[in-house]
Amino acid sequence: MRSSRPPRLVTGDMLTQVMSNLELIRDFVNTADLEGGEDRLADARGLQYWLLFHGLAELHDRASDVDVATALDVRESLRELLRAHNERPRCQPAAEHDETCAVSSDQIA
Repeated sequence: MRSSRPPRLVTGDMLTQVMSNLELIRDFVNTADLEGGEDRLADARGLQYWLLFHGLAELHDRASDVDVATALDVRESLRELLRAHNERPRCQPAAEHDETCAVSSDQIA
């Protein structure tokens, strides 16, 4: 049986929360600078600082080597997932009158 209620609209608050979560994921994935050779999660202290800076831990919390290994596994899995979904051409119209294009991260400022 169908609901008679109209569909919920995306509000500014909902969009802000979604974008905030996406920015957190982006920041987490970008803790490894492959070109510069820097990894901000290379040790427990780096992970602890990152979590604290992003409001995900408190000053008395301590990260362990196991936490670092888990964080690195999650980060690399996310990177693989993002790469897998970024393999299409940047901008190719789907139809003659459709100018919808895939937007890459470097096009978003």
